[in-house]
Amino acid sequence: MATAPTPVLRWPARAARLALPLLVLGLAALLSGQQQDMSPDGDPGLRPYLHAPTPDSIWISWKTEPGDAAVVDWGPDGSALDRRTTGTTRVLSDTGYPANYAYHTVQLTGLQPSTGYRYRVRGGRTSSTLFRFRTPPAHGSDEVLRLLVLGDHQILASDRYERLVRAAADRVQARFGRRLEDSIHAVLNVGDQVDVGTLQHYEFLHFGKSDLISPFLPIMPLVGNHELYGSLGLQAYHDHFELDGMVYGAPSGTENYYSYQLGRVVVLALSTEHTGTPQETWARQVIDAADADPDVDWILTLGHRPSIAEQYIGDISTWVRDRIQPRLEQSPKAALVIGGHHHLYARGQRPEAPLYHIISGGTAWDQRWGMSTERDFQEVQKTIDYWPFQIIEFFPAERRMRVETHAIGNALVSLDSELIDVFERTLGDPAPETPTITALGTGPLQLPLTIESSAFVQPAGHELHSTWFQVAPTAAFAEVEIDVHRAFENLYGTTGPPDYDPVDLHAGIDLLRSEIPANALINGQHFVRVRHRDKNLEWSAWSDAVPFTVEGSVGGYPEIALDAATYDVGAPIRITYEHGPGNADVWIGLYRDGDVPGQIPSRTWSYVNGTSGAVTLSLDEPGPYYAAFFESGGYGELAARVPFYVGPVPDLDVDPHFVLSGADVRVEFTNAPALADDWIGAYRVGEVPSTVGSSSWQYVQAAAGVMALNGLSDGLYFAGYFLRDGYTEAGPRTYFVVGPSPVTVATDAATYAATGTIEVTFGGGPGTEGDWFGVFPAGSEPSEVSVAAMIPIPGAADGRVDLPAVGFTAGDHQVALFVDGSYHEVSNRASFTVLP
Repeated sequence: MATAPTPVLRWPARAARLALPLLVLGLAALLSGQQQDMSPDGDPGLRPYLHAPTPDSIWISWKTEPGDAAVVDWGPDGSALDRRTTGTTRVLSDTGYPANYAYHTVQLTGLQPSTGYRYRVRGGRTSSTLFRFRTPPAHGSDEVLRLLVLGDHQILASDRYERLVRAAADRVQARFGRRLEDSIHAVLNVGDQVDVGTLQHYEFLHFGKSDLISPFLPIMPLVGNHELYGSLGLQAYHDHFELDGMVYGAPSGTENYYSYQLGRVVVLALSTEHTGTPQETWARQVIDAADADPDVDWILTLGHRPSIAEQYIGDISTWVRDRIQPRLEQSPKAALVIGGHHHLYARGQRPEAPLYHIISGGTAWDQRWGMSTERDFQEVQKTIDYWPFQIIEFFPAERRMRVETHAIGNALVSLDSELIDVFERTLGDPAPETPTITALGTGPLQLPLTIESSAFVQPAGHELHSTWFQVAPTAAFAEVEIDVHRAFENLYGTTGPPDYDPVDLHAGIDLLRSEIPANALINGQHFVRVRHRDKNLEWSAWSDAVPFTVEGSVGGYPEIALDAATYDVGAPIRITYEHGPGNADVWIGLYRDGDVPGQIPSRTWSYVNGTSGAVTLSLDEPGPYYAAFFESGGYGELAARVPFYVGPVPDLDVDPHFVLSGADVRVEFTNAPALADDWIGAYRVGEVPSTVGSSSWQYVQAAAGVMALNGLSDGLYFAGYFLRDGYTEAGPRTYFVVGPSPVTVATDAATYAATGTIEVTFGGGPGTEGDWFGVFPAGSEPSEVSVAAMIPIPGAADGRVDLPAVGFTAGDHQVALFVDGSYHEVSNRASFTVLP
C-alpha cells in the first residue's frame, strides 16, 4: 500500500473550515468583493500576511514547503496583475519542529497612497487565490484614518482569539458597510502574539488565528513578554517581521521598538521588555520630531505592559509610567497610550494632562475580578473583565480622535461585540469656564458640611468628566487638608453570578457637591476651591478660594496609630487613637490580614475611653494583622486600618547596592517568615506600595536565599519584604541605586585650612526623614569605621550644609549621603583634605 503524502502546512492549513466562520458571522457581504476576485485555481489554504505598510510600500509574507520561490503578481484596482516582484525565501528551523518551514517575504514598492491593489502570492508549485489591500494615506493627508487594535492571543488550543478577530471583522462591516481593507488602514497588535517563541506558535497561533484578516489588512506586531520565551525566543519575532524600515523621527537601530507615520498620526511602538536609556532617548527624539512636524497632529503610543492596572496592580511597566509618560504629558499631540498584558479592558486618563490610557487585553488566560491583588485608582474610570477590541478613528479636518471599544465577553459571559466604551479628544477646543463655590455664609459652620460648585459650563459643548474639590488651611493651598477628585463614572468590580455585570461605584453621585465629614477639620478658618474637567480632558482654572470657619469639631478625622510596624510574638502592641466620637462602647480590634469584621471575630480587642488615648494588646500567633477603630458596639470603621506584622523580622540586603544599568538586582534575605505568597518587591524611593505597582518583584520560596530582580531602569530604589500577597511590610527596607546615582554631593574646595568652613552641597536626594550626611576617612567603609560626623538632613532632597573644618583631624576625608537612617550610600563620595 502506498504511503499517504505528508500534508503541506500553510497559514492556516485548514482551508476546509474557512467558509464556516464566514457563514456563521454573516461576513458574506464583507468578503464578497474579495471572493469575486479570487482565482478558482488558487490554493484557498494559502493565506498571506501583510505588515509594515507605508504610503508607497508594503511587506507580504507567507509560508510553504521548501523549494518554492517568493513571487507576488500584483496590480492596481481595475488592471491586470501585470507586475511581478520577487523576494527572499528562508528555511527556518526549531528544536522538535519539522525543518521544512519555508518562509517567504516580498516588499512591494512604488505604490500610490490611498490606492487599492490586487495581488497573488506564488512559487514553483503553489499559488494563492487573489487578494486585495489598500495603501494608507500620504503623510500629512487630511483623509480619515482608521485603526483596529487587537492583542494577547497566547493560547494555542483555543478559539478565543479567532472569535475576537471574527467579531472585529463583523463589527467593521456593520459599522462602515465597505470592504475590510477600505475601512481599516492597519491593525495594531499590543504583544503576546504567541505564548512562546517557537515556529509552531507563530504558524498556528499568530498567523493561523489572524488569517481571516491578514491577507487584506497589515498587522503591526509589538514585543510582549511571551515573545521572549520558548526555544527561539525573540529570534522568531525577528525572523518573521520586517520592521527595520519603519522609521519616523529617528531610527531605533532595532526591531524591538520602532516608529512610523500613518496620515497625520505617528505611532510610537515601544518595547516594555527592553527598558533603559537607549530606548528612552530614542522615544524622546521621536516625540520631539512629532511635536515640531506640521504634518503630524497625533501621537499614538503602544507598549505591551500598561503603566497602571487595577488588577494584578504590580504587574505594570514602571518604565513607561516614570520615563515615557511624563514626556508624553508635555506633548500637545500625545493622545492615547495603549497597553495589553492584562486580559481585559481598562480606560483612564492622566490626572493633569489630556492623555488617555487604555488596556486592550485580548483573549488570553482568564483574568477576572477576585483573582488577584486589586485596587481602585482614581485615574482609571473603567476596568471591565471582558475581552475587547478597539476601532480608532482620526478625523484631520476636525482634529478629532474617536475610540470605540467592543467586547465579546469572557469565559463566563458571552457578548455579541457589545459596545462598552466610547471616548473622544478634539485638539484646540476651549476649556470649561471657571466655576465658583456656592456661598457658604459668614458665620461659623458645623460639620458635616456640603460644599457646592456652580454649574458646569463648556463653550464647545463637551460634557462634564470630573470635578476636583480641595480644602486647605490657607488661601495659597500649599498644604491640602481635603482632596476630592471624582469622575463621572468608576466601573470597578462586578455584580457576580449569574450576570457578572460591571459595577459603577459613582452611579448616582452629584459631581457638583462634596461633603466634608464630621470631625474632618479642626475648628477655625479654612479655604475651599473647585475646578471642572470636560470629557475632552481639559481642566478649567481653579475657582477663587472661599474662606469658611468651622466650630464644634473635635479636631480632625478619627485615626489610630501603632508604636511599631513589627512585633515579636506575645510582645505588647500599643495602639493610640485620636479624634474619636467619645461615645460608649467605641472599640479597637486586631484582625488577621484578610479577616472581615462582623464575619470573623477579632483576634483580640478592647474598648476605648474618651476621644483620644491608648490601649495595649498582644498576639500569640505570627502573621500579618491590622488594627481597626470601630463605632459604638458595631462594625462601622471610624478610621483607616493600620497593618502590622507579628513574627520573625526578615533582613534584606542588596549586594552590590550600586547596580550597573540593565543588570539584575541581587537581593539577599534571611530570617524570612516565608508565609504563603510572601514577596519581595522593588520601588523607587518616594513611592508608596499599594498606591503604585512595584518596579520588579518575586515570590519568596524559603526563609533565606537570593533572588534577582530585573528590568529596573536607572534610579534610586528600595526593596521591601511584603506579606501574603499584600502590602504589610515585615521588616526594614534596603536601599540601592541602579545606574548612575541621581544623588550628587560636592564640596566647594578640595583642601581646607583647619580654621576654614567646608561647604557641602547636595541634590537629587531621596528626601526621607532619616537621611543624613556622613564624613569618614577616605577609602574606608562607613559601616565599619567610626564616622567622624553624622549630619541629619530630614526630608531635604537638595540644599547646603556648612561644616567647620576644626572638627576633623588633619588628612583625607570623604562625605556621602545615606538614606533613611541606614548605612546605605546613595550618592557619590566627595573627597576633601583638612590641612594640619
